[in-house]
Amino acid sequence: MQFFPRIVSEKKFADKLVNIDVDYDQVVVVKVEEVEKSDQVDIRSLDSKALLMFFLKRFREVHGYQYKSEWVKELAIMRSFVKRYGPEAGLIVESLFDDYGGKWRGQPISVTVFSSGSKWIQDKVYFYVKEKAEKQKKREASQKGDTLQIDDFLTKFGP
Repeated sequence: MQFFPRIVSEKKFADKLVNIDVDYDQVVVVKVEEVEKSDQVDIRSLDSKALLMFFLKRFREVHGYQYKSEWVKELAIMRSFVKRYGPEAGLIVESLFDDYGGKWRGQPISVTVFSSGSKWIQDKVYFYVKEKAEKQKKREASQKGDTLQIDDFLTKFGP
């Protein structure tokens, strides 16, 4: 029969305990500035918190009901998303609502679409945003008369 030594340790608090009275009747109002989709806000300059607020606002606009957010988890997801895509992160979020209707494969999107595990979705939308911007740039150049694109040629000279 083998005996194991008994380890005895004392648990102590690092600081003196202070009696903390919590007033449950006191209400603290935290104001979070809303990010509106307008010409005033540059979607490319939003930080992770503002981008999460933008997502929540657009979700309610598109789907008609409030998205229940877990702030700590979803703010961390947005931070890593903004770190990955930089200024284009806002364009990806905007495109998911404007071009995809706030849905992916028929289901409403959630913040987990922006996690690192769903990077393939983000890349697909990122390439769509880049392609759309490139087409817009070509369209503007052709309207100035700089170049004539194939679509413009068919529009002007087609049947």
